[in-house]
Amino acid sequence: MQEVNDNLRDCLETALSFCVDSNEPLPEPSEPEPGQVLVAVSPPVAARFALHEAMLDANVTAAEMARRIGMSPSHARRLTDIFRPAKPDRIDRLAFSSAS
Repeated sequence: MQEVNDNLRDCLETALSFCVDSNEPLPEPSEPEPGQVLVAVSPPVAARFALHEAMLDANVTAAEMARRIGMSPSHARRLTDIFRPAKPDRIDRLAFSSAS
C-alpha cells in the first residue's frame, strides 16, 4: 500500500508541476467522494507549491525574488524546481525573508 501511495503522490506532484512550468495557478483540490483516498504531496514539494502561489499572487519572478532577498538567481530557480533537492536553510531563509 505504501508503494501505491508513493506512486500516487509522484503522479500528483508531476501533474501539478505542469502548472508551475506554465506559470499558472494550481487547481483547488476537490472534495473527496465517499471511499476515495486522499493523496498529499510531500512537505518539500508543498513548500515549493506555496512559493509558486505566493510568487503568482505578488506577480514576482524567481529573479525578482532573488534580488529582493539577496539570493543568486540560480539558487532562486532551484528553489522553484520541485524535482530538485533544496537545502533546508535556503527554504528557511526564503520563508523568513518573505514574512517580513
